[in-house]
Amino acid sequence: MSWEPLVLSFQIAIVATVVAGLVGVALAGLMAHARFVGRDLLDTLITAPMVLPPTVLGYYVLVALGRRSAIGQAFEALTGQPIVFSRTGAVVAATLAALPFVVKSARAAM
Repeated sequence: MSWEPLVLSFQIAIVATVVAGLVGVALAGLMAHARFVGRDLLDTLITAPMVLPPTVLGYYVLVALGRRSAIGQAFEALTGQPIVFSRTGAVVAATLAALPFVVKSARAAM
């Protein structure tokens, strides 16, 4: 039995949790204490992964990070590897899925 898939899952989960925690608390602080144009739009974009089915969210992440997207091309130009189906892509996807829960909880606490 190989332990590599389990170790990979733990690595991605730990990194995504840290990133979602840092970004989520920062966004929650911004949204709780500052009034700015586009605040409702930002709140809607942050909440969207919470209400989208996982397959739809996954499809949008693939489209946004794919080789034909600006983000995907920029990442591939910098690293020489595509972001899709990589550890980095998995961390980004896990972070996007967890971010609404962190932001909503932290914003309510603030």
